[in-house]
Amino acid sequence: AQSIESKMRPQTSIDAKDSIHFTLGIAATRRKILIKDFTPHGLKNPTVLKMAQKVKVKVNNRLKKTPYSAIVEIKVRDGKQHSKRVDVPYGRYANPIGKLDLVEKFRDCVSYSVKPFPRDTVDQVIDMISRLEDIKDVSKVIRLMG
Repeated sequence: AQSIESKMRPQTSIDAKDSIHFTLGIAATRRKILIKDFTPHGLKNPTVLKMAQKVKVKVNNRLKKTPYSAIVEIKVRDGKQHSKRVDVPYGRYANPIGKLDLVEKFRDCVSYSVKPFPRDTVDQVIDMISRLEDIKDVSKVIRLMG
């Protein structure tokens, strides 16, 4: 088992993705999580690391609705507290990711491709996938990305 300190300051992208402290540090700092947050440079982001130090994880055995049930509580500087319960994480079947967020995620992922893709090619792929049921030959999508 990893120490709390290693969860707050992960050394590898795999450890960072498995760290609630680090991922909440990113989300609280930037309101979104991108691939760059798990690069060697992203793992050293001082603002995220400072926020990760403030994350406290508590197990609540009364949250048994789903295996993913969680409550996030945030205390802000003025003393106010905000709370949100989630039983089905965003992106799961019962809570699917929205189209705009999916497109943003695709653009983020493709920007790290070994083979760079021109923006117009990415736009074409997004357009084709958004109307996949109308495409007679889906191999066109593969050829665009190939």
